[in-house]
Amino acid sequence: MSNFCGPHGRPDDLLSPTLGDQQLQPAGRKPWQPTSLLYVAFFGGALAYTVIALINGRRIGLSKDKQNLIMLLGFIGLVASFIMHYFFPVIDGNFTLHTENKLSIRLGDRIIGTALYLICSSFMNEANRIYQYRCKTGYESLLGTGIAAVVGLGSAQLIIIYGTMFITGIL
Repeated sequence: MSNFCGPHGRPDDLLSPTLGDQQLQPAGRKPWQPTSLLYVAFFGGALAYTVIALINGRRIGLSKDKQNLIMLLGFIGLVASFIMHYFFPVIDGNFTLHTENKLSIRLGDRIIGTALYLICSSFMNEANRIYQYRCKTGYESLLGTGIAAVVGLGSAQLIIIYGTMFITGIL
């Protein structure tokens, strides 16, 4: 009898040959629902999404190569945010607030975060399906952790971007 479950939670021997060589999900906490990560990406940006996606990737048993790819894509997203903030600064060298750029910055950070989510979720789906078919029940709530990531890591991303611009003399 197989330990792989079909959609109704009953063992399914049909799935054994294709999933049999996959590693079991590591012991520890349950992963977050993959679609919930979109909220972190949309509201928190590249840094927040990258950290949450890496933690979730470990929880669903994502390979090290794909975890490294998430880190690389997250770094590229952070660089893209830096470039966007360079061309549309909200604060200049005199610490003057430019409100005309606020909307473009918010929209740009959300587009970058969402694009990062779409790219990473395309290869995280396989590991998530394996997790689902191994009779693991349920997901952990991302509410508290997600809000903390959006506020904390979203703020850290802005501090990194504007701190780098200030230190290098761009501002």
